[in-house]
Amino acid sequence: MGDRTVGLLAVAFLVLSLGCAFAGAVAGKRTVARREGRIRTLSGFLVGAHLALVSFMLAITFGASMSRLDMRRGLVVTEANAIGTAELRARMLSPPRAASIRRLLIEYAETRVFLASARSKEVVDGLALSEAVQARLWQETLAAVEEGKPNAPLLALFVSSMNELIDTGAQRKYVVLHDRIPPPIWWALVFISVSAFGTLGFDHGIRGHSRPGIVSLALALALLFAVIEDLDRPNVGLSKVDQSAMVNTLEAMRRFDRDVGSPAP
Repeated sequence: MGDRTVGLLAVAFLVLSLGCAFAGAVAGKRTVARREGRIRTLSGFLVGAHLALVSFMLAITFGASMSRLDMRRGLVVTEANAIGTAELRARMLSPPRAASIRRLLIEYAETRVFLASARSKEVVDGLALSEAVQARLWQETLAAVEEGKPNAPLLALFVSSMNELIDTGAQRKYVVLHDRIPPPIWWALVFISVSAFGTLGFDHGIRGHSRPGIVSLALALALLFAVIEDLDRPNVGLSKVDQSAMVNTLEAMRRFDRDVGSPAP
């Protein structure tokens, strides 16, 4: 989705909800002219049931979105630690190989920081660049294994850190591209919410109440919809994942280069 989708969805939900509430109010006024008895009791029951169901669905979707946000934060820290560990272990390799691998690790960390601020259209290109650097890192790892077979324990530690780096990168790719609230959940939530507003408008029409309360409720739910959608889209809107761990790792690698000397090209 584009960067403006969150706001458009909230506006669309607001318009649709108010439209259904207005239609329900008109139907309620026509109904009350014919019969008043049990219809008011039934209408109140339906309003309560609909609003309870909306609250339940919103609680589930909001909780799922927050869980995904927490998972994305945790993956950033995990990946930053994996990069830092791989870089520290790479220093124990032969100097030419260590310099080449460390240079690629710095480049890889830079692409991961870029992904955090990339727009939705740039994410795919950024992921492709990260995977290209990963492939070069693995080639360097294989070359290091061939060069350092006599020192098998050290190589095993280094290869393990590279495997963790690649695995964490794959997890972050899945989270960024595919881990979303399923569309059927969104459609069910919209349908139930709109139906609730229709029933609420019908109840107000029967009882002759004014509609400011409906408008304020619609605004509140539209805002909540926007927040949930924003949380569910890591590269859209305001809910960005803090990249301090990755930035700190990148700065630590660069600082080592400044203190000891840049990796040889």
